Amino acid sequence: MILLDANILLYAFDSKSVFHKIALSYLEEAINTQAVVGLSWLTVLAFVRITTSSKSLVRPLSFQAASQIIVELLEQDSVKIIDPSPEFWKAFVTGSLKAQVKGGLTTDAFLAALAIERGLTLVSADKDFLRFEGLKLFNPFAQL
Repeated sequence: MILLDANILLYAFDSKSVFHKIALSYLEEAINTQAVVGLSWLTVLAFVRITTSSKSLVRPLSFQAASQIIVELLEQDSVKIIDPSPEFWKAFVTGSLKAQVKGGLTTDAFLAALAIERGLTLVSADKDFLRFEGLKLFNPFAQL
């Protein structure tokens, strides 16, 4: 069971990315073989924010197109929104303090704590996640 970082979705749906084919293939395989392909609302919002921004993409998506991608993902039987438990905040704070988190790393700390709490492997190309103790991490682009 896995939890996806936004960069996996971004690469999978950005045909201009050098990681596009690998990310799309990985995503399709995960949807078809994993019991759970988890998404957090944080990841979903990051995907919509970035794909609709002209500062991020040469050809940004419309809000409707970006949100439709999420709708279609969530229609897949294996794709689930993963929410934090009531004990999440304590795990988030503890992990963030150990990893010396501040600023932009707080969103990484959120995903790391969520993955650890739920026993999921976080799938990301972001090396910042290496700082989180106890996190199972998989980078589908590591062989490149």
